[in-house]
Parts: sequence; C-alpha cells; structure tokens
Amino acid sequence: PSYQSANTFLSNQQCINYFLESNPSIKGVKNVLRGAPGLKQWVDVGTNAPNRGMLEIDGNLIVVSSNKVFKITPNRTVTLISNILDIKDSAVSMAENGVQIMITNAAGSGYIYTASDSSLQTITDPDFPGASQVTFLDGFFLVNRLDTAQFFKSGLNNGLTWDGLDFSAAGWKPDNLVGIFSDHRDLWLPGKDGIEIWYNNGSTTAFPFSRREGAEIEVGLAAANSMDNIDNAVFWVGRNEQGQGRVFRALGFQAVVISTPPITEAINSYPDISDIIGMTYLVDSHPMYEISSKSGDQTWVFDSSTEQWHERQSRRTEAGGKSVTGRHRGQNHVFFAGKHLMGDLQSGIIWEHTRSVFKEGSFVMPAIRSTLAMESEQDQITVNELHLLYTPGVGLQSGQGSDPVSIASWSKDGGFIWSNEHDLPIGKVGEYENRARVLQLGQGRNWVFRTKVTDNVNRDLFGAYAIIEVDSA
Repeated sequence: PSYQSANTFLSNQQCINYFLESNPSIKGVKNVLRGAPGLKQWVDVGTNAPNRGMLEIDGNLIVVSSNKVFKITPNRTVTLISNILDIKDSAVSMAENGVQIMITNAAGSGYIYTASDSSLQTITDPDFPGASQVTFLDGFFLVNRLDTAQFFKSGLNNGLTWDGLDFSAAGWKPDNLVGIFSDHRDLWLPGKDGIEIWYNNGSTTAFPFSRREGAEIEVGLAAANSMDNIDNAVFWVGRNEQGQGRVFRALGFQAVVISTPPITEAINSYPDISDIIGMTYLVDSHPMYEISSKSGDQTWVFDSSTEQWHERQSRRTEAGGKSVTGRHRGQNHVFFAGKHLMGDLQSGIIWEHTRSVFKEGSFVMPAIRSTLAMESEQDQITVNELHLLYTPGVGLQSGQGSDPVSIASWSKDGGFIWSNEHDLPIGKVGEYENRARVLQLGQGRNWVFRTKVTDNVNRDLFGAYAIIEVDSA
C-alpha cells in the first residue's frame, strides 16, 4: 500500500501504478502487486481540450469537451451536436432519465440533450433556478440552487419544465448546498459541514421529498465533484467545523474515515482541495474510488476490496513541449460498448482503461514500489541477496521492452539516502527461468527497498525476499 509520510523516517512506502490483490493460490504468498491498467486511445473528438463529462443514453455516448457536446456510437462514429456557452474546462454534472440528459456546470447553466432527435437545448424556463449539479431520482431531475440551501425538482420526466414553487431546502446545518447526489433511491444534500438524506414521500399533491430523520451526517463535502458511489457505498472528500481533507465512505448513513494520516496530510497540502475530482470504476473484481487534485497534481486510489490505497501517476506534455509527471490522465469514467472509458484531462482523447497495455498514449507508465523499513532493534543488518519475483519471460519481440528490467535501489537509513540504481533483468521473451536478483547489498540498520519498471511489459510483482544476517553483538 501507499503510506508515504512527510516524515521520511516514519514511513516511506510508495505504491505507484500498482494495486494489491489477494492471491492464496501461490504457496507462502498472501498478496501480489498487479500493474495498474494503461490507457489505449479509443477515439479523439478533436477539441484538444479537457473532457468534462460523459454519459450513455439510448446506446450512444454523450461527451462534453471544451464548449462542445458530441454523440459517439459504439463503433466510434463522432458527431458534433452543439456548442454550449460556458466555462470551457470545468467539470460538468450530467444525469439521464432514459430519454433526456441534463447537463449543468459551475456557472449555473442548464442544458437538455434529447435522445430521440439528438438535439441540445438550453433550459429557458424562467423558473429554472440555475444549478451547478444535477441528479435523477424517481422521475425527476433534481438540482441545487447556486449559493443557497435550496434544491428544486423538474417536471415529471422532463428537464425542460420547472415550477418555481417545486423546491425545498436543507436546514439541519446553516450552510449552502455544495452539490446534490442520489444513491439507493435516497437523495443526498451535502453542505460544507454536514449532509442531509432525503427520500421520496410519495406525495402527489405536495413536494414529494422529505428529510430522513436521524440520517444526518456530521461531515460535509469539501470538493463538490469528489462524491461518487461504488460497491454499495458513497465516497467523498470531506470537511466540517473541525477540519478538512479526510476521505470518507458511508456505511449506511455513518461516515467512516478511509484516508490514512499521510494521505490526509497530502490532501491538505494542496493549494485548493475544492478542485478534487472523484470517480469510480472496476479493475477486474476491484472496485476503485479515485480522487485527483488539479492544484496538487496528484492522484490517489482506494481499492474497496482490499481497503488499501495506491497512487496513480501519468506523464503528459505541457505547452512548450515540456514533459511533466503528475496526476492520472483519466479524469472521468463510463462503461460503454463493453469497455471502461476515461476522458483525458487535457485533450479530446477518450481512452480505453485496460491491462492489455502498460502505456498511456506514447508514454510508458512507471510502476514503483518502495517498502516499509526493515530493522531489527537497530542492530546492523547485512543483506547478502535481494530477490524480486516477477512473471519471467515477458519481454517484447523487439524495441523497448524486449529486454525488460526492474530498476532496483535501496536505502540503509530509512529512505534518506539511496544507492545507485541497478538494472535487474525480468526476462526476455521465453526466458521463463530468469530470476531478478542482486547480490552483496551491504550493511545498515534501516533498510528500505525500491523497485521500478519502466518497460511496456507485464510488471506484476508476486513477492520479494532478502537473505540477511543480523549482527546482534
């Protein structure tokens, strides 16, 4: 897992572009590290601007990139639907009712895409309140009114019609709504310092939603776009009167902290934690909740099946041709046409998120693991051999990766000073007897080992062991 403290001596564990998986089938090995999926281009809508949101309706994918809305078919035919006039790079909120998609943005604008004729209309009803987020529940689009505690419902199955009297307000905490969300037929109304849960009361003559008494959550929402759900739970980056920056999972209506102290510390170091975007997706049987900070340029992923965190890193090219390593390139997710698709953080590319590649476009993903410190009551430890157990013989037929290596280094003082890097062969194609090992590492008291794979090959790490001698004199 990732557990890298700001105090290096406390912990220097990194787990970058790796995730943990239980594997009892290998004798003596409880867990293995699997290489995180790469990104393979699925289609490019041609905007050269961030993907702001995606949602499927009627067998097609509706995509917002820059100030344009596109329809994409399963065979990757791209059609420009319309332009929208608003902020060009902020995330949008999208919800669908089977025949319409409603789109809102941080400026409060609202749009309706109609699947039957592939049209996009601005919501012009004078009673539309202006909203930054939208959800759908029991036949109604529901939106938060900007800078208030109020929320409104649309006409039944029609996001173009609104009634200025069809609203209510959260009142448990004296703050404005930050967003709006639905889960398991419950309506979540998050403010800065708390969350109210509402439900459909069945009324046909009055406002049909009521507060669920006793279900109030004493933690609010620090980043409006961080709330998402997977694995029968809601996740978000929270705050309240006591502080902010912790990550929560709801068990029922109880907020449970899932971020470790180092991750909370990292989040609170970002210049603006309100810009964090959350998304959820599956990697095989692993339900993942991912949060990315634009201002911190960092991505963390919580695996709900193992309850362990790992980090995602991507390389990208900035203006002027500068190559930068930072947060994950994928910033939203949809499962469409049998594929896990992610929108790019800076271009019109839509990626397939897949373990068939370990690249993201032209950039190979580094997979990095550094360990917990190994010590024995501060006695000197001599490390005679270090063995890393990769799948051998995974080299490519030609080019980079034809002779893949694990780049190993180590620290004898808990992670302050590191050795030179050593290339340990993983194995050319067909070299199934290969062993990645290094001999005579030396003597020290607080050993930390680090390995890095930068070739486009399978980098699953099944284990590691060291042959040591402890000087207890």
